[in-house]
Amino acid sequence: MDILLADLQADLQTTIYAAFEDNKNVLLGQTSRAVLSDALFERIRKDVERLKITID
Repeated sequence: MDILLADLQADLQTTIYAAFEDNKNVLLGQTSRAVLSDALFERIRKDVERLKITID
């Protein structure tokens, strides 16, 4: 019985850790996309401003 409980605890720890890693990777991916989107937006905004100055 003790071996069964120890195995169950190990399986639970592995499952919880795997779920945590999956969630962490999803969150990191979302954060990376948001940061890239912000950087891209800022770059486009600066380019548009530069073009406005050039046209004027």
